[in-house]
Parts: sequence; C-alpha cells; structure tokens
Amino acid sequence: LSAMGIVMKIAMILAAACIGIGIGAQPILGFNRGAGQPKRIKKTFVMAAWISTVVVIAAWLVCQLFPEAILSLFGDAEPNFTMFAVKCMRLFLGGIFCAGFQIVSTSYFQATGQPFKATILSMLRQLLLLIPLVLILPMYFGLDGILYAGPVADVGSAVIVAVFVIREMKKLNAWIRKEDAEGKQEGLAAA
Repeated sequence: LSAMGIVMKIAMILAAACIGIGIGAQPILGFNRGAGQPKRIKKTFVMAAWISTVVVIAAWLVCQLFPEAILSLFGDAEPNFTMFAVKCMRLFLGGIFCAGFQIVSTSYFQATGQPFKATILSMLRQLLLLIPLVLILPMYFGLDGILYAGPVADVGSAVIVAVFVIREMKKLNAWIRKEDAEGKQEGLAAA
C-alpha cells in the first residue's frame, strides 16, 4: 500500500464511525420532528454531535501521537517510507477532528426534511473543497500542498457547516420557546 492509501483508509474508518452515529440518530430525529418535539430533536442532535466529536478527536489524537504504531498495522516498511507515511498521516489528517460534527450535522439536516442542505453539506468536504484544494495548493506548496488540502478542507467545511447549524439551532430554540409559551398559556387556562 502507498502512504496516502493507508492514510485514506484510516480517514475512511474514522468517517464510517461518525456516519454510523449520524445514521443511528436519524430515526430519532425524524420521529421527533414529525411528533413536534423540538426539545428532543435538539437533545438528540447535541448528544450525537458530542459523541461523534469525542470519538473522532480520540482517534485523531492517536493518529497524531502514535502514527508509527498505526502504520505498523499495515506491514513493516523501510524507514524512508515510514517517515513519509507519518508525515502524510499527521498533515492530511490534521483537521479530521472536525469530521464528527460535520457528518452528524449532515445526518441531522437529512432526518429533519432538509435534503438540499444535507446534500450540499455532505459534498462540501470531499467534492467542493478537497478536489479544488488538491489541484491548487500543490502549485504553491509542492507535494505538501496535497497533504495540506486535507486539513484545510476539513476546517473550512466545519466552519461552513457550523454556520448552517447555528442558524438551525436558532430556529429550533425559537420553536422550543414557542412550545414552552403555549404550554404555559394552556396551564394558566386550565387553572
């Protein structure tokens, strides 16, 4: 296997864990959306985002602190290959800690009946940011430009996803306040 091949496989494993958490939250999010339960929607999203983020940060730390140990799982290689593979892992996966939040957010938008946002956000890192960055950054940074494309795409897409999520949480909080106000009015009317 090539160094980038190993790094990409590791990135796919991390993404798969986050996708699993996001997909696991989707039925709960969708059911509560249909049931008109904004507090449960918010609680489920926040919990899934936190769990996914903690998992991916823990894996990111392992990749940053013990890359040689991870690479040894794919076989023994000569020292030059290992040195280059360590550099690839540390640089290309440098921003992967953002992936948990991003992937769960995409699942949230899909589960709550917002397929256009979910589609755009799911294509954001891999298609809309990473491919252009892989083509542009090497013009300025050589081979390292390819490696820097990963963390730039990760952090850039996380910022964009965060903008969508903040706007969505404001709407959700407004819905919660409205539900609470209506509940108080019903309570007063019943008394």
